[in-house]
Order: sequence, then structure tokens, then C-alpha cells
Amino acid sequence: MKQPDHFFRRVGQTLGIIPTPQTAAVDHLIKRNLSPTMGRRDAAVDRVRIPEDIFSRPAAERRETYRRLEMLLESARNDTAAILRMLSSPDTRRREARLDTVLAIYQQMAAALYAVADTQVLLTESRPEGCSGDTAGSVSRCESMLLNEFRELLDATRPPVDRYREYTTKSFSPENLPRYRKAYSENGFLFDSPGFTAGA
Repeated sequence: MKQPDHFFRRVGQTLGIIPTPQTAAVDHLIKRNLSPTMGRRDAAVDRVRIPEDIFSRPAAERRETYRRLEMLLESARNDTAAILRMLSSPDTRRREARLDTVLAIYQQMAAALYAVADTQVLLTESRPEGCSGDTAGSVSRCESMLLNEFRELLDATRPPVDRYREYTTKSFSPENLPRYRKAYSENGFLFDSPGFTAGA
């Protein structure tokens, strides 16, 4: 009986039906990397916020705010791409892909706001007395419209994103949940530091 069992086990491993010791070890490493990667991604997403007083700030400061949002979202999307490569569950992959679509829209809007604010800075620099005229007014209205659209999008998509994250973190094992929380905390500190955008 032992010989046939051994034979069928080897066939199953060859066909991928039964995991080999090597693939089991790889799966374990992937699961260990998944939770901290999600922690870093979620820390970035949680910092995608628009200050209430954004329009009371100079154009150059608004530009830097939008650039920071764009960088946070770039980091979040890079981590989401890595998460997708780690996942084997079709349902979880589908949810992560939908989340990445939302993050991509966020990133595009942040990039558009950065470009508009950069134009405002150029106009201000070319008119030392202040930005005025039809062109300046059009650019300002464009920024205001984009900003309102971005805020509405954030408000509409936050609840489902938060529900998905809550569902995901509840599925972590007692070993991996602390790894998620540690990555979230440490990377949150990094994202909040001035050095995060210093090299941009």
C-alpha cells in the first residue's frame, strides 16, 4: 500500500494538485509578506485626504499637497500590484483589482490637480502683483471643480473601501495581524514625515 500511495502523491505534486514541501514553504513566505504589504498600502490610502482650508493656501503649497497625494497613491498602487501577485483566491483578487481601479482614479485626479496648481504657480510668478485675468480665473475654476469632484469621489468610495479592509484584516491569522498593524504604524510615520516628499 505504501508504494501506490507514494506514487499517487508524486503524480499529484507534479500536476499541482498536492503541494510539494517547496511550494508549501513559498506559500508560507507569501502569506507572511502579504500582511505587511497590505499594512503599508492601507497606511498610504488613509492619508489621501484633502485639507478643508486648501483654497486659503498659496498655489505653491496647494501644488505640493497634490503632489504628496499623488505620491501616496503611487505607493498604494505599487503595493496593490504586489498584493495581486501574491493572491491565489479569485474572489480576493477580484476585490483587490476593483480597489486598484478606484486608486487609479484617485491618482489621476491628484495628478490633474497638481498640473492645474502648477499652472497657477507659473501664472503667479509671471505676474508678481498676483494672478489675475481671464486665464487665471479659468485655471482657478478648473482647480475648484476638480477638487470638488475629488472630494465627492473620496466621500462616496471610502465606506466600501473601509468595509473591504475590515473584512480582510479579520481574516489574518494571530501571527500575521500584528505584522499588518506594525507595518501600518511604521509606514504611517514615514508617510507623515517631511522626508517622504523631499525627493519628489
